[in-house]
Amino acid sequence: MPPTAAPKLGESSKGGGGAQAPAPRHLIGRTVIIEPIRIDETTVDDDGKPRPTAHYHLTVVDGGPLQYGDNKSHNIAEQHGMTFEIQTPCRFVGVSSDRFGIVNEVRDTMARGELASVGVIQQGTRGNRPFLMTKCGRDLDGNERPDGAQRFEAATQVWNAVFAKAFVSPEPRSLVAPPAQQPPQVAYQPGAYGQPPVTGVPQQYPPNATPVYGGTAADWAASQYQPSAFAQAAAPEMVQAPANPAFEAWLATLPPEQQAAQRAAAAQGPGF
Repeated sequence: MPPTAAPKLGESSKGGGGAQAPAPRHLIGRTVIIEPIRIDETTVDDDGKPRPTAHYHLTVVDGGPLQYGDNKSHNIAEQHGMTFEIQTPCRFVGVSSDRFGIVNEVRDTMARGELASVGVIQQGTRGNRPFLMTKCGRDLDGNERPDGAQRFEAATQVWNAVFAKAFVSPEPRSLVAPPAQQPPQVAYQPGAYGQPPVTGVPQQYPPNATPVYGGTAADWAASQYQPSAFAQAAAPEMVQAPANPAFEAWLATLPPEQQAAQRAAAAQGPGF
């Protein structure tokens, strides 16, 4: 029959990760809880030598905001900085690590028959400087941690919530800036809103265009292009109003005696 209360945390007897979870190097100095899943004894290193991999659930108890997700590859092109940040306490499910110290901690916890183990991550100072879980109250050198009791108590409270399925882990925040969005490219046509029309080229209308204007046809024709008196005096040969096909077509429908009068009215320009 399964226990109804959270079992006591086993404590590390020594004094994971990937892009989706923190690696041991991200956890130095933090109190963590490891829940063993299994040890894969079949995995090997790059040289084909046996290198077991530990699979476990990881809960980070303290230490403030936690950043992780960097790449320390020997290939410089693959290296990058931290990609996630998460508040603590937080929990990661299905973590794996082939680090010697973490694998041994998972193996020892399973051998003791305990569901979880608590300790502080510390990096060794000898040999390959492995990442190890040490007791909450003492470091690798046997020195007492003044806050050891508080660390263990905080871990116990978090573990009780985890065991009761009442613990809600915060969501990680991405540290990777989204790609910059280029502003939309708008091709403005001459004369469009916000764009001045091309100057120096009078607007032409199709020969069969029907004038749409509130006044008379003569007023409409006269309003199309009329140089100022100053411009006429300065360069009369350059400001001659261009012929308007629509106006000329309309004049052709009038009796000859009216055409001259309409043309003269158009030449005088619109009244003010």
